[in-house]
Amino acid sequence: MLIKHLYDYRYNTVQRLTVICSLLLPLLLLHSCAGYQNPPGRWVAIDASALYFSGVELKDDAITSGYKDTCMEARQEIEKALISKLPAQITPLALYTAENPPAANAKTAELKLFIIQCDIDSDQNGGNFSYYLSLPLRVKLTAGGQTLMDYQMKTYEQIQLSEPSPIFEFTFAEAEKRTLLLFDGNQVWLPDNTPAK
Repeated sequence: MLIKHLYDYRYNTVQRLTVICSLLLPLLLLHSCAGYQNPPGRWVAIDASALYFSGVELKDDAITSGYKDTCMEARQEIEKALISKLPAQITPLALYTAENPPAANAKTAELKLFIIQCDIDSDQNGGNFSYYLSLPLRVKLTAGGQTLMDYQMKTYEQIQLSEPSPIFEFTFAEAEKRTLLLFDGNQVWLPDNTPAK
């Protein structure tokens, strides 16, 4: 009887572990496939008590395709996503924006984001349209009159639609997520090819 009880207990434990593993494995694989990673580099401390995010800049000459509305949407959506998600990423630093600027005496680092180029190519196959977004960014962080990080990264996105316009269809997720990855509390990631100045 004792042997049977131990066997049942062991069988049930193995069964539970099998179920748990079968549920977790797809989530882990999905995370590893969809996740982004920082380039080789190191963490550098941000000597400040707050971060001022001045927004995303997009100049007219950076728009190199006929989809100006989508490029303007990229600027707005990336800025909105970062304002929403940066506070959790940079805690214990406070976040200030153009609508909520820091006090003049606050020890604040400044984050600037520039869309270097917004280029959208398209391709039609029958009734389907493919759109290819190339959106290189420049992420610059300064504190105390010094540049802590000045990093350029290339981001891309591809969508397929049945409509002949990409407006409101791109997610700009790579630009948002890779920018957020550059911050961890009061630290910023300094890629190897952008030495501190």
